[in-house]
Amino acid sequence: MIRRATTSCLIGFALAGCAAPRTAAIDGSSSSHIATPANVTPDSGTPPLGGTKEGKWINITPLTTVSWSTPDSPDGRFSDAYTRLIITSLTPDNCGTDVACANADSYPYKSREWLERFFVGAHHTINLTAKITIGTFSATVPLATIDHVSNRTDGEGFTRTVYHQAEQFPLFLVKGDGSNGVASAQFLVKGSDQYQSSVAATALEVAQQITTFVAPQAKVLTTLTAQSNKDLAAAMDKTVSQLLGTKIDEGHWIDKDTTLWGDGATATFKIPASEGNWENDKNYLTVGSWTVSFEVARPSIFSDAQICNPPEKTDTVAPTRCFPSFDAAAKFAEKSTLIKPQDILGYHLVESAPGVGTVGAYLKQLDWWQTALKAFPADAAPKDADITKYCRSIKGAISDLQLNYVDQGIVVVAVQKAASLPPKTVDAMSKNKECGFAI
Repeated sequence: MIRRATTSCLIGFALAGCAAPRTAAIDGSSSSHIATPANVTPDSGTPPLGGTKEGKWINITPLTTVSWSTPDSPDGRFSDAYTRLIITSLTPDNCGTDVACANADSYPYKSREWLERFFVGAHHTINLTAKITIGTFSATVPLATIDHVSNRTDGEGFTRTVYHQAEQFPLFLVKGDGSNGVASAQFLVKGSDQYQSSVAATALEVAQQITTFVAPQAKVLTTLTAQSNKDLAAAMDKTVSQLLGTKIDEGHWIDKDTTLWGDGATATFKIPASEGNWENDKNYLTVGSWTVSFEVARPSIFSDAQICNPPEKTDTVAPTRCFPSFDAAAKFAEKSTLIKPQDILGYHLVESAPGVGTVGAYLKQLDWWQTALKAFPADAAPKDADITKYCRSIKGAISDLQLNYVDQGIVVVAVQKAASLPPKTVDAMSKNKECGFAI
């Protein structure tokens, strides 16, 4: 292996020079030839588009495999409803019924020899990341990370992280006009082998000490040309890093309408059986699979009522808040508002200090809010036009927050019930169709 030969080669290079080891790039090329892929027969002709002359295809992203499902018809439950990102995994810690996964071997923490670590500082890392964007929502989630630092200052350092299930994401609205309905998912793999700066300096140091005994005059020359030696060390290290270093970038991009996302998109992640052995894809090991999907749609952020088929009630499984249609789930959410309207006004739009960033606080800081309240007499019925304008202003303000018409109506009713308005104003709002629920 190139890594095993590095120490002796560097010392020899500093003392007398050695032949640079042949290194293969990620496309299989070396310093002297272009390697032919295993399933392609060398030929002077040019392969046709769509494959080689033998009709075989080439997988240019061997570290990742991506698949996705497409339902027979769009899922209309997402229209004007809210959802959130969900990422689940299939790994040796969570195999389910997958036999191959359950019989997985352990990937050992393999340390290098101390002499190799002293002369050659190495850093091997590889990770899989998912980046999802839909409308104004964006999330970057590191799914799996494997990192190994090995050098004379830090010793051996191993870091391995697996994200098994991710659901801590905000709800977002999928607009009924489809303007933000396309979800984009990127599965990105980044891997690298780096050889650190102490390598060349150490090798040159050893060379200088030895040269001092062999040729005493070299000591004077070294003193007179100290900066030159430092420059030489830096140049050697840069050469070594470029010569031996490797960088891998793989990516899969998917754009799909949310209503056609189905069961989601799944990425399977593989790594070399031994660190830095990128070329031998026959020995790649599967780390796991991650599926990006979206939660069952709901018509309101103020309720956990979802649009889904409720499971059968049993002695051990309680029914979830599933409703067969958008309207049925919305009516449940609206009914809940009448029980605790103050919870709607106290709902936190942003996490901050108590009382700041809530729905009620947001409305009160708007310019028209105090103006509208001043127009309502304390002991007389307000004008119907003023009430209509007031309720429409509330709905408009909630719409500006990217909330749907169901939640606009819920907030208006919550204001009517819990905002401490004059009694005659409350009565006028209860009779005005602009101030009621949407469903």
